[in-house]
Amino acid sequence: MVKPLELHQRVSVDGDLATVQYVGTLPAWGTGVVAYGLEWDRPERGKNDGRLDGHQYFLVEVAGSGSFIKAASTKIDPARHTFVEALLHTYDAHHEFQHNIHFGSKTVEGYGFDRLNELQSDLANVRTVSLQRKNIAASFGSRPADSTTLASLTKVDHLDLSYNLFPSLDPVWAIVDRLPLLQTLVLNGNRFPIPDRMSNSYPNLVTLKLSSTMISIDRLNAILPNFPSLAELFLAGNRYSDEDISNLHIPSTVTVLDLALNNLTTVPQPPASLESLILSDNKIATAPCIENKGLKALDLGHNFIEDWAVIDTLSLCFPNLRLLRINGNYLFDAISIDEMTINLIARFNCTDAKSTTGLNKLNGAYLTREEISNAELFFISKVQQHFYSYNKDNRRWKQLLDKYQIQEQESENTSPKPPLANKKLSLIINHSESKLQRVFLIDNTVLRLKGVISKSTGRSVLDFQVYYYVNEFENTTIKLKMFLEDNLSLLDSYGFHQNQNIYVC
Repeated sequence: MVKPLELHQRVSVDGDLATVQYVGTLPAWGTGVVAYGLEWDRPERGKNDGRLDGHQYFLVEVAGSGSFIKAASTKIDPARHTFVEALLHTYDAHHEFQHNIHFGSKTVEGYGFDRLNELQSDLANVRTVSLQRKNIAASFGSRPADSTTLASLTKVDHLDLSYNLFPSLDPVWAIVDRLPLLQTLVLNGNRFPIPDRMSNSYPNLVTLKLSSTMISIDRLNAILPNFPSLAELFLAGNRYSDEDISNLHIPSTVTVLDLALNNLTTVPQPPASLESLILSDNKIATAPCIENKGLKALDLGHNFIEDWAVIDTLSLCFPNLRLLRINGNYLFDAISIDEMTINLIARFNCTDAKSTTGLNKLNGAYLTREEISNAELFFISKVQQHFYSYNKDNRRWKQLLDKYQIQEQESENTSPKPPLANKKLSLIINHSESKLQRVFLIDNTVLRLKGVISKSTGRSVLDFQVYYYVNEFENTTIKLKMFLEDNLSLLDSYGFHQNQNIYVC
């Protein structure tokens, strides 16, 4: 008979993991039917918010991630194993020993003493143990053979327990306590709904992976001091906010931090020890200028950056980057890969792969000397021709001019003029029967305007034209239509007024 599930237990249903948040009856199913209220790890698997027929049975963290299932449903996987059971079964299947071993209380008894001794002898040479999705809910049982089996794992330095059914971290600590040489612990995809007791210190652990665990910042701050040698910390996909990360006490030993797939809106201030920071697939649009000379690798791919000023800030903040991935941001939607690459190369201090300093790998590709010099010279010419807007007070501009011994051109207009970047322009974009109002900087290009239109209409920039009426507000029946064809020209060059109408055809 299958043991009934309890509140906060983890469960596998058709291969999807969930947490039991309600155990009881539902009026719709009658008093004789036990129901489980589940909060799914994959929100899209859910059907409601824990509410049914106007009654709130349980709460969920993500809207729509809850649902109800009958306790007698055959979709519920009844298997719940210990670490030792999963280890023996997996190892046995891998080595094709005997095939009549079953999980549960008879697992170890199924081995004769000779076979068990042989198996434990083999386990003594294992360095990597990977037990993903094995329905592990506990560490080990009370049988003497369990302790003997754990004691044989003397050389294990890599343990992967991703996507299992642990109710808390306590069983994990009980396992890790028996692995004195463990350096890498992977717990991705687990949820730990029940608070755990304080763990011991694990001085050999170097890498800790807790992605998609939704572990709270408070719990992290409580356990991280127990890893005095921790160098790599992976926390992707945990729905962390900017405030969460500002409250995270990152150990000074950590050199690699993965915060991808969270809800960050700005680049967090990395600790001085950090060398690699992964921030891809967040909602980052800004970057405070706090210099960090130790950071060598930065991944900001697929975020919300839409201003070159943010790129320039990154160049100033992280002067010693060796690797940068930043493609997939809004800023690049309306420009070619070549134009993106040219701008990025020129705005950062780039070198080729043979150099020991400078940015040498951009968006996954190593740079060459010829590519760098061509991009930098092209960028300089475009800035001097006013095709590219760039703050010439930026120290990077002086570096470029000095590198190629180019003299700064005198400004044609010596009268005081407020910086273009401080002036904003509101445009009303007319498309079919709809209107869209957007604010631009007047030093944005026509291509930037077209990129916004492309994003809002779902059309390629090659599939439409943009124009305005020069004399729209003059009292005349003849309107002069002007098309915006020069993609690199600045919006400021057209003499637009605030709330200028722009038309798409």
